[in-house]
Amino acid sequence: MIEKVLYIILTQGVGDHLFQGPNLSKMKQDKPVYLLAHTALYSIALIPLSYFFLDFSFKIATWYFGINFILHILVDFGTGKLKKKFWKKNESAYFTVAAVDQLIHIVIMLLTYVYFATGSFDLSAIS
Repeated sequence: MIEKVLYIILTQGVGDHLFQGPNLSKMKQDKPVYLLAHTALYSIALIPLSYFFLDFSFKIATWYFGINFILHILVDFGTGKLKKKFWKKNESAYFTVAAVDQLIHIVIMLLTYVYFATGSFDLSAIS
């Protein structure tokens, strides 16, 4: 299962950073349409993870994808407000919020993976 954890971490990095660029990252904090655009681009990485790399059935992969898609929007909406508050005012706070944002995304992806792979939130399943 450890390779699945690595897939999840790589997918988060690629989808959340490589596919969005710096402009969309800033614009998603101002208008919901850009947040949806960001999440749609993020999904380019999330789709292969959900359907091919995690060895889920189509139904489970769809649930995994959908839940992570929705939770990604919600997390970015909340952390985006905080990042906007600290942008150019408190660099340390801004980067702390950005790091916490990434950690939340990875934890959500891992927990939903464990749940759908094992039927529970037993974290010993990923060891």
